[in-house]
Amino acid sequence: MKEPILDLSFLYELAKKDTVYIYEVICLFLKNVPGSLVNLEKLIRETNDFDSIQRQAHALKSSAGIIRVRDMYDDLVKIESLAREKSGKNEMIGILNNILANFKEALPLITAERDKKMPKK
Repeated sequence: MKEPILDLSFLYELAKKDTVYIYEVICLFLKNVPGSLVNLEKLIRETNDFDSIQRQAHALKSSAGIIRVRDMYDDLVKIESLAREKSGKNEMIGILNNILANFKEALPLITAERDKKMPKK
């Protein structure tokens, strides 16, 4: 059975019911991760800059460890490892496609969660 597309349990554990903290972390995630994924995709599809691919995958892992989109953290670990070995571009593309598909599916749920936690004015 597939794991859920989105798992916020670690974020909620960190936050200890602090809805402002949850809101801020989700906002940071939504601000940074989409652009970082675009950059990772560009690096993988258009370059052989394995060092930059490794750095970008590594940077994304911290966000993926807190707001858990299905397979994203493990997939980033795989890309980082392949980039370190300077091999596996075709494998990276397959892994990247999985990350992008899962992120696209999870994005409305992440946005909805952010909106639920938005501080009242």
